[in-house]
Amino acid sequence: REGGGVQVQLRLPFCLALFVVLALTSASGFPQTAKDNRNPPSPDFKLRVILTRDTYAAADPVFIKVELTNVSGKNLCFHEPGLEAETPGFGYLETEVTGPYAGEREFFIDHEDVRTPSPREKLVLAIKENWIKLKPEEVYVTKQARVYIGKNPGHWRLVTSYYPPEAEFGGQAEFHNYLDSAAREVGCTVPWTKVSADPVVIAVVSPPKR
Repeated sequence: REGGGVQVQLRLPFCLALFVVLALTSASGFPQTAKDNRNPPSPDFKLRVILTRDTYAAADPVFIKVELTNVSGKNLCFHEPGLEAETPGFGYLETEVTGPYAGEREFFIDHEDVRTPSPREKLVLAIKENWIKLKPEEVYVTKQARVYIGKNPGHWRLVTSYYPPEAEFGGQAEFHNYLDSAAREVGCTVPWTKVSADPVVIAVVSPPKR
């Protein structure tokens, strides 16, 4: 029957086109929408590295301070972050140093086993009496700490990052809740986002010949 044959020939291109449109939509549209909805968390701090000077002789010690500005819009409270020791239970600052030659990269920091106060009443008291508290837009500057630079002349790049508190033995969600509930009792919020300062560059020059 010619009528039936014509109808089949007309339907096939339409069905094929519809299939192609649906396939392209599934392949590109839906994942793109999901990707756009995954926004990274807003930073709690803005970091800035403070140098004593920009140029050093090869044997000179290098000291830095780190400025932390509260950009969260909330009252923050945090244990003083160490620059020379990694203290996961409290949060810490780590400086990555990259030298002028390929492969010259170091993380100069020790590990210090410092326990979070327990029970909860001791933690609340520690936050009240010992932790740093910053209102929105307030600034805290760390103590001076030494950063170890290699002796090769050239430009050395420093990047300092803040690492928030982390449970040392699993149970990260419970650890978050433990710190958060104690901080709320004091009227502040624990910073939970990692953030890095803009890189700074120092010049290392050869010592003068004698």
